Amino acid sequence: MAPNIPRNPVSRTPEEPPLKVRLTFQRTVAPTEVETTVVSPSNPNTWTLTTSPRTPTSEAAADIASTSNETPIENDAPIIFKSKSKRAKIKILRSKNKRYKQIARLTEAELKSHKEMLVTVELERDGCRSAYEKEAAEVAKLEKKLADAQEQLKNERDGREEDLRRYEGMKDVEKEKYERWKEEYAVNVQSSHDMQKQIDNFIDEMKKVRQKYDTTIAGLQAENIKLRTVCGLMKPAMSSSKPRLLNDEDSQPSSSKKRRSLP
Repeated sequence: MAPNIPRNPVSRTPEEPPLKVRLTFQRTVAPTEVETTVVSPSNPNTWTLTTSPRTPTSEAAADIASTSNETPIENDAPIIFKSKSKRAKIKILRSKNKRYKQIARLTEAELKSHKEMLVTVELERDGCRSAYEKEAAEVAKLEKKLADAQEQLKNERDGREEDLRRYEGMKDVEKEKYERWKEEYAVNVQSSHDMQKQIDNFIDEMKKVRQKYDTTIAGLQAENIKLRTVCGLMKPAMSSSKPRLLNDEDSQPSSSKKRRSLP
């Protein structure tokens, strides 16, 4: 009986390391890894295919279902094929090719969705940029208005400080004028007091002169009375000795006599 030898044995040694192929697709969400391992150190006729694709999204699954009748991958469970014939190996390779094509369609669908998302994000970015530019323009207007208001406030503050300095100078001048007027007023008050004192002294002197004048008039009136009395006593004696002659005093009217008799 002939030994059971495979028709197409794979010449591999036990010391040969296993062949590993790692494909990594970088995406914005998460990477998808496809790991293919060919292990045959103990049994050359045993093949193991292990894949770990990412679970497709709903849009990618719908796209794959619409373009192919194949069922998309639902989970990450490994698929193992075991056979001793070349036909099985070809089947395994076809399965690998089929799986790669399926993963490629899945990746392309997801890439398409990500491109659409990228377009949407770019549109949103453009909208945000336009809104930012509008806000920046408004901020620039507000900053300009604030700068104008600050400049106007500074000018008003400088003007008020200038007015305050002018007022301080005017206050000093007015204070000097007030002090000078106060001194002049004190001098005028003192001079008025002196003048009033001089007037009072003059009035006192006039009173003394009037009193002296009144005393003199009284003495003259007393002398006049004495003289009249003496003249009255001498008139009868003179009239008995010689006749009375009309003199100048008798020829004058009585009013002039009265005036002359007055002191």
